[in-house]
Amino acid sequence: MDADSGRILGNIFQGSLFKGVEDIKKVGDIIKKKNLGYQVSYYYIIFESTSHMGSFCKEHNKLVGASNYLAWKKIIDLILTEQDVMQYVAGEIIEPSKDKAQELAKYKKGEVRAQRIIVESIKDSLVPFVANLKTSKAMYDKLVNLYFVSTTRQNMSLWNKLYKMKKIKG
Repeated sequence: MDADSGRILGNIFQGSLFKGVEDIKKVGDIIKKKNLGYQVSYYYIIFESTSHMGSFCKEHNKLVGASNYLAWKKIIDLILTEQDVMQYVAGEIIEPSKDKAQELAKYKKGEVRAQRIIVESIKDSLVPFVANLKTSKAMYDKLVNLYFVSTTRQNMSLWNKLYKMKKIKG
């Protein structure tokens, strides 16, 4: 691969050639013109299949801990439902057997989409808690169990503080 082809490949991989759907046509022309074949087409396919997805969760809505767990849970539930992957997270869709190739491919696509939404909805410091888990259901359940307990403790603590408060005269 020559230096120019390497630059093109790097730009495609980084997405810097693309500003929108119309730029996808430019990539096709570059691939044909430079006769790069599969060297670039793999990255082109990756870009084409993921560029439209964007980020599902804004930075200020990401889970940081117990302090914003309830808001995060509502937002993530809505996003998962909107993206038609809540069934994976709820465990309603199970992995089909390997002999059903089409169903397995569809399952994996939905499962990966659900996992991606979950990972993008949490701060980087929380990713290690779910990184080794194999399913979106396991990831979701881990986060819910991790912070739901904390939220319950917080509620009990607040009720306890309220109970112990004394009325101030005046």
